[in-house]
Amino acid sequence: MELRKLRLKEFGEGIRRFNSRLDILQKKSNRFGYYRLAIFLTGLSLFLFSFFYLNQLFIWTILGISIIIFGITTAFHNKIDYGIKKCKLWLDIKKDNLARIKIDWENIPNKLFADTGIYHPFESDLSISGKNSLHQLIDISSSAEGSLKLKEWLLTTVPSEEIILERQRIIQELIPLQHFRNKLILNASLSSRKRLEGSKLSGWLKSELNIDRFKKLLLILSLIIPVNILLLILFIVGLLPAYWSIGALIYTGVYWFNSKFISELFDRSLDIKMEFGKFSRILEFLESYNYSKNELLKKYCRTFFESKKSPSYYFKRLNRITLAASFQKNPITLLLLNSLFLYDFFFAYKLE
Repeated sequence: MELRKLRLKEFGEGIRRFNSRLDILQKKSNRFGYYRLAIFLTGLSLFLFSFFYLNQLFIWTILGISIIIFGITTAFHNKIDYGIKKCKLWLDIKKDNLARIKIDWENIPNKLFADTGIYHPFESDLSISGKNSLHQLIDISSSAEGSLKLKEWLLTTVPSEEIILERQRIIQELIPLQHFRNKLILNASLSSRKRLEGSKLSGWLKSELNIDRFKKLLLILSLIIPVNILLLILFIVGLLPAYWSIGALIYTGVYWFNSKFISELFDRSLDIKMEFGKFSRILEFLESYNYSKNELLKKYCRTFFESKKSPSYYFKRLNRITLAASFQKNPITLLLLNSLFLYDFFFAYKLE
């Protein structure tokens, strides 16, 4: 009982502290809003004055200085607004924790999902799942899959003593790690205000690969393009007829035949990038956390830091490939890059 009172007091103080911090940041944000407006109007006035009464040097100097000052002010303003966003999320986390301690059902999120087909003979008698249930009380998951996994554990009809004891040990280790838990929830909330869903990612990762197809295309076209460039040069200097047009026609045909598939692949990669982006903060947090004092937690999270290349490494790589692939949307760049270099085919291969 004393521990409960202590926790209630701790969360109450935390909420007051974050409310005070939020109030300070809101006032700062309002001030910077006025600063930006004043800088914009001053810069515009000086620019118009110099345009009519001063020479070109003064015009461009005033314009440049105004843009720099406005940019710096905007950067500070954005930083303050990001702080407001974090502060509001921390408040939500503290209020959620307080509601769970008080068992205040109205303020505890009810993460109900479609029927999973998992049943337990005592499910309704013991209020294991559904509204105002044990599942609702302890479910602090950020993903749909996490919530469903917890429900599956709670509705196990033939529990294993070994698994129960193992879960109890990890829970005992996690109890004092309030900062770890809250930071994990914070990073998930900063990544996406919506519930995270891994179904798109798992579906994409299980989709059929086309690496062999791209390997063959790259091999064939990497022989055609240099020969074609040589034939074009010989045609320009007048040593050969326009044989290069045959190679160009073959290359255009191969590209046209695969263009829809490549375009769909790049479009899908943008969707996947968006989905992975929701998990990037969580991955980086789990990879950089110091597990030295928490052996069981270290065991559960070793996937994130023990391998030579971390999950976030692959996400950054996907980002770079997707960025490079986005040039495909520009018709001029598309024509130039694909005429001299197997640009689309190469990055489609890298993406696969």
